[in-house]
Order: sequence, then C-alpha cells, then structure tokens
Amino acid sequence: MIQVVKLSSYFHPRLSFDFFLDVINESDFQEVLREYCHEYDALNWKPLSIVRYNSVIANRGIIKTKGFFIYAKRELTMN
Repeated sequence: MIQVVKLSSYFHPRLSFDFFLDVINESDFQEVLREYCHEYDALNWKPLSIVRYNSVIANRGIIKTKGFFIYAKRELTMN
C-alpha cells in the first residue's frame, strides 16, 4: 500500500499568538501537565508557540485527526 503525505502551510494574519493563549494559557497548560507528571515537574512551563494540524483522508475531504503541537519552555530557578 502506498501512502502519500502532503504537507501544506497556511498563516492566518488575523490569528495572533495571543489568540492561541486564549485556547490554553500558562495556568491551564500547567494543570494539564499535572495530570501526566508530578506536580513539581509541571511548574514554570510557558507555551511559546502553537501549531494546529489535521489529517485528511485522500480524495474524500474527511478530517481523520486534528490537534495542536505546543512548544514550551521551562524556566527553573536554582536555590
């Protein structure tokens, strides 16, 4: 079976990073992280960029999956 992957990009000028921070802000992001790791490990993460993706079944136009990739940085202070 041959599978073809087509990558395309689109930039929407009206949607800024502030729009995506409304989707998931720092406190909500850390709350989600707490569900999957120790509470201390979820502290001080800040989302820096967000990419939305979807996959479409070829020649049918049906969305199979969709979601977001979030690039985040953790700022640690050493005591």
